[in-house]
Amino acid sequence: MTTQPEAGELRDLDDEARRISLQRLSKFALTTTRCLAEVPARAGDFELTLLSSDWAQQLCGELDLSVTVQGTPPSLGSLIVANHRSYLDVITLLSVTPCTFMADERVRTWPIMGPAARRTGTIFFDPNRQESRRDALVSVQRLLHEGIQVAIFPGGPTTRPDAGTFKIGSFVAAAAVDAPVIPVAIEYKHPEATWNEELSFLPHFLRTFQRPIIEVVVAFGPVMTSKEPEILRVTSEQWVQNRLDAIHRRSL
Repeated sequence: MTTQPEAGELRDLDDEARRISLQRLSKFALTTTRCLAEVPARAGDFELTLLSSDWAQQLCGELDLSVTVQGTPPSLGSLIVANHRSYLDVITLLSVTPCTFMADERVRTWPIMGPAARRTGTIFFDPNRQESRRDALVSVQRLLHEGIQVAIFPGGPTTRPDAGTFKIGSFVAAAAVDAPVIPVAIEYKHPEATWNEELSFLPHFLRTFQRPIIEVVVAFGPVMTSKEPEILRVTSEQWVQNRLDAIHRRSL
């Protein structure tokens, strides 16, 4: 699971930045490999969320990823709906609350993150296939019914600086089993930490982690419950957008 970056990916970094980035890439790969090796072959869904959270906490320390938590992380059995800024969102969320993620199937083939996602129970789906999306939401509903926390990014790609327009599918799953919904706003202090999907994983990682510390805010909203998926969707989206606006104002 180790990776070797090409020379072009390091060309724009000075010697010290290159050293820091490569050191963190090595720690990322080694910590992930070690944690995956410790996952029991027959680990259940709930145990996988706890193991994933432990992995993320270790990575935050290894990568100097500083997570500021606002609000109260949810209890088990909640649907977490967050805006999406980077693949690092997975690590930051997991570091403060155990959960299972729903993710685009392309993540399966990513270096380091792909094997971790496959081994820890991620629910994969093909966004271009209705049957795949439906099957994934059935899995989300099952996990919520069993009291297992699920996190999803319903607002679209990481290129958006705002909350985006939340898709309704996951809210239908939550309403069907009376699962509480928790909106979450995620933002990074430095813009380069956010991921533009035109970049591949390694170039972005190397440029992001040349900084001494990567700072991120994870703001948890109020518990929302309703039998109406559209009410959950709209109120969650509005809360996330309002909190992002507040975070941006304070950072100016």
